Amino acid sequence: MKDTTANRFLYLDHLRLIASVAVVILHVAAWKWDALDWRTFEWSTFNIYDSLVRWCVPIFVMISGALFLSKDIDIRTMWKKYISRIMAAFLFWSLLYALYEYFVAHSIHGFGAFVAMLFTGNYHMWFLYMLAGLYMITPFVRQIVKKKELVIYFVILAFVFAMLLPELIQILSLAKLGAADTLSAITGNIFVQMVMGYTGYYILGYYLHTHQLRRSLEIILIILGVLSILFTLFGTSYISAPTNERNTALYGFLRVNVFFPAVALFTVLKNHTGRKAPSERKKNVWKYLSKCCFGVYLIHPMLLAISEKCFKITTLSFHPAFSIPVISICVFIVSLILSGLLNKIPWFNKWLI
Repeated sequence: MKDTTANRFLYLDHLRLIASVAVVILHVAAWKWDALDWRTFEWSTFNIYDSLVRWCVPIFVMISGALFLSKDIDIRTMWKKYISRIMAAFLFWSLLYALYEYFVAHSIHGFGAFVAMLFTGNYHMWFLYMLAGLYMITPFVRQIVKKKELVIYFVILAFVFAMLLPELIQILSLAKLGAADTLSAITGNIFVQMVMGYTGYYILGYYLHTHQLRRSLEIILIILGVLSILFTLFGTSYISAPTNERNTALYGFLRVNVFFPAVALFTVLKNHTGRKAPSERKKNVWKYLSKCCFGVYLIHPMLLAISEKCFKITTLSFHPAFSIPVISICVFIVSLILSGLLNKIPWFNKWLI
């Protein structure tokens, strides 16, 4: 069943804003975590917040798939209008972060390290590289999504080879079972690179955007999503215990336990947003807030760095049960305001934010 209701597009704005808040929480929850003992309640608090929001990056990818795979964009336009913008934004913000780390934080030394960071970017900027890669293959992927059978087949292969099998191998490896090496060798020899990476999320976003799932399937996804978050939470605590160090094996965005919460949230908001037509004013507000989310993603790590460097405030300044949400809210609001101001600057808003 095709979904062509105009109001449905409002849910993408909602999802983008929610995912933006979640990614800020994600990075705040990972901040200073390594300094704690896993047996403490504080350590568990960090784990709870982190486990709750792992779905944020997959949601961003699925939103991109919903939008870009719904358009017939030729290769020239894709490079000229979209990929070039990603590249320009990356270089600008990468330079800004490199200058901060070199002159203010003094965390990198020497011209070589400065240039290296200029090209690798700050820790969160890997997402721009990944997004550019998805844009590059969009003309090919567009041919796949023209047939529902191919979409379903691709998503199934991506789920099995990019998520299920790697997670199974990792679990077997953590259990120190020799079957992990055998299964890894078998899957490695199949070379299904086409369905690896984030392309599965990209295509799934389009499918969920254009098709209505049955209510029963939505309920199943919600249950699986909740169980997956609990698995991430308790599983991370369990596998971190032997070494007394945070083990992030279950935190990967390409993990089954991250996949289901992302798909469940996407489906729920898509099915239950915009049942009543919003006013033009509300639509414009949501559209504007949604537009500022890219800037929030780019800006917020700088605010975290400034918070520690200039104000000596981190998640360990007071109990993380309060510090994580308070810092996250403050950083998100300031990032949103700065993004809104920068979006008012001509040319800057087109290419850099």
